[in-house]
Amino acid sequence: MRGAFIFKGNAHHSWCISRGTPNALGWSTPPVRRRFFAKVRGGSGSQGGGHDGAHPGGAPNESASVAPHPGGAPHESASVAPHPGGASNEGTSSELLPGEASNERTGRTKIKDILRAQGTHSEGETCTICGWVKSVRTVGKNRFSFIDVNDGSHVKNLQVVVDAGIPNYGEVSRVLTDDAVECSGELKCSLGKKQRVELCVRDAARAHYVRLLGRGEGARSGGGSADGEGEKRDDGEGDRRDDGEGDRRGKHYAIAKKYHSKEHLRSFPHLRARTKLYSCVFRLKSDVVAETFKFWRERNCTYINTPVLTSNDCEGAGELFHATTLMSRRGSGGGGEANGSDGSGGASGIDQRDERPGEPVKGDPPFCRDFFKKPCYLNVSSQLALECLCCSMGDVFTLNQSFRAEQSNTVRHLSEFLMMEVELAFSNLTSIISLAEEYIKTMVKFALHQSEDVDYIHEHHDRTLKEKLQAVLQKPFAVVTYDEAMQIVKRHVGRVGVAVDPHVAARTDVSQRGGAPPPRADLTFEEQRFLTEVHFRSPVVVVNYPQEIKPFYMALNADGKTVACMDVLLPHVGEVVGGSEREIRIHTLERRMKEKRLDLRLYEPYLQLRRQGNVPHAGFGLGVDRLIMFLTSMSNIRDVVPFPRAPGSLFM
Repeated sequence: MRGAFIFKGNAHHSWCISRGTPNALGWSTPPVRRRFFAKVRGGSGSQGGGHDGAHPGGAPNESASVAPHPGGAPHESASVAPHPGGASNEGTSSELLPGEASNERTGRTKIKDILRAQGTHSEGETCTICGWVKSVRTVGKNRFSFIDVNDGSHVKNLQVVVDAGIPNYGEVSRVLTDDAVECSGELKCSLGKKQRVELCVRDAARAHYVRLLGRGEGARSGGGSADGEGEKRDDGEGDRRDDGEGDRRGKHYAIAKKYHSKEHLRSFPHLRARTKLYSCVFRLKSDVVAETFKFWRERNCTYINTPVLTSNDCEGAGELFHATTLMSRRGSGGGGEANGSDGSGGASGIDQRDERPGEPVKGDPPFCRDFFKKPCYLNVSSQLALECLCCSMGDVFTLNQSFRAEQSNTVRHLSEFLMMEVELAFSNLTSIISLAEEYIKTMVKFALHQSEDVDYIHEHHDRTLKEKLQAVLQKPFAVVTYDEAMQIVKRHVGRVGVAVDPHVAARTDVSQRGGAPPPRADLTFEEQRFLTEVHFRSPVVVVNYPQEIKPFYMALNADGKTVACMDVLLPHVGEVVGGSEREIRIHTLERRMKEKRLDLRLYEPYLQLRRQGNVPHAGFGLGVDRLIMFLTSMSNIRDVVPFPRAPGSLFM
């Protein structure tokens, strides 16, 4: 199919926003104003979590038999929830009609704002929330129900206490896990131990209501958790009631209320964010991105929106995704759509020949007919673009998706990942090491002291998480050269249970044995873990790698054998940061590019920087996904990315 890129994406904005002052990350909810009362007035007769308006005798409020319409005329039918802002409901169904609520919930309050602002709302203040049901507990017959609702903004649920006096109580008491609801009621101080505040829906005369917005094919809510992680809870007096519908629906629900392994949940990336663990991980990642912008803005660093489509290979490794508008049908005879052949017996797809960037393309695909008239690839790194801007705007950074067509099916590699990249003018290796350490420690401090999500992960996933994070802050990162790191590993070959590359001895005995040195290699993951977890017991910065195993753009040291580069290694995760001083000597740069078999014509703009006002500069890239692995103690990178891309894995 012509006229459409094979790799493309669309940005969609959320249709539902809340009132308030706009900020850099979206729309804030209405500001909080007053404080809670110290006690719940008249709450001595409440049961099961502090329902201030419950009827212990079982009789509902007569005055609440019909809910008036908040915007005007009352509802004629008491079988459905009152419509919060439009025409009255005439039927018995409370299903949301298309477009019906597009303007109704703009004044809703996020659960995060309610829980974080405890003590600033007044008792009896009316709030409207929207979210998904996590559990339902009923007290007695036709008395009241407790509904735990979560809207995704906070790890904790908000308890909604629903009085039997509301018109559609029978329907509300039968909601299922993951049903979407809209609730409007009064905020009250809770008498329960597990929450300080709850939303009471009890007075239809005051426009309190619970409205079903959408049904979810979930397991029956009956006192357990809907988080798919085997969590259990006991809320006291809630009666479990099941009419059989929950069991029938639960059998086909991918994350029914029982323990599910991470491996199982990876098969359902579109659903796993409904569990508390994964929602915590994804929220923390969002917070880290926001803190990243704050960190660099405070240091007067300019954000640059770098391109995803590129004509060059920054790393020089040739592991690129091709992006093209040409689709070929290659049959046994080598014909295809591009040269007018039917290609019968062939399959549609991109011609996947092993072409290196910049080399002449012979035969199909005819890139002269492609969109850009030359080969195009998905971005491997934004470094070259950042260097161009760095040499005129000073310190710059970006957060961008990067792509590697590596056949690496490991727990640390993805084909698409989020990279933070920084270029600093008038800088050197020492300054970027210091800045990378400062950035990592800033993110660790945020996770430790300002994230409720990390609190939950520590409590339910890894009880040693906070201890690991605290250890990072206690002392400076260790700094060693590549050769020193190899000597340390060599001395401990076969000890402490760490697997070591069998070629380590050969790499580290060169000076003693004499002769031509063998090919040198990067540190393996096992060696990285040994250095960080066993030997130094802290993050490690490895500097001055051999020039043959590093990209062309790294500045060559005076010894002519190593480059001025650094890798930051974190415990349990390995390499998270890679950076270097940039080579500014044009003749040295051209020679190294030729050694890597790169076409200098494609890099002419990059080379031109060295001829026109070039300055010493340095930069580094940080894998955000690996940093999130460290902050959440997740052992697989596919568990910190909502929709991971890996060899043989392309969901949605």
